[in-house]
Amino acid sequence: MAARRTQVVREISATPDQVWALLADVNGWAEWNPTIISIEGASVPGTKVKLVSTLSPKRTFTLSVDDVEPPRRMVWSDGMPLGLFTGRRTYTVEPSSSGVVLSVHGRYCAR
Repeated sequence: MAARRTQVVREISATPDQVWALLADVNGWAEWNPTIISIEGASVPGTKVKLVSTLSPKRTFTLSVDDVEPPRRMVWSDGMPLGLFTGRRTYTVEPSSSGVVLSVHGRYCAR
């Protein structure tokens, strides 16, 4: 299986609780993330989030919320039947000397 990894790390001048509040409010993501056309769901393990992105505006992605550890970590996954594609995105919020380090790690595999 060919795997692709992505990582974005940003230092933000805010408290962990402030950053977490934005991440946990899934329905508000389109207000601050320009790559999201629409999104609905909740940051609750075992639930689904439906997302439409500017990268593929005719497709609705259905993502599973796998793990949530407020105010530190959230993990979402996605996939296609028979394991033809799997994706996993992990959001991590860590305190730093000037606020917060937000990390978004993605791992995507296709057969």
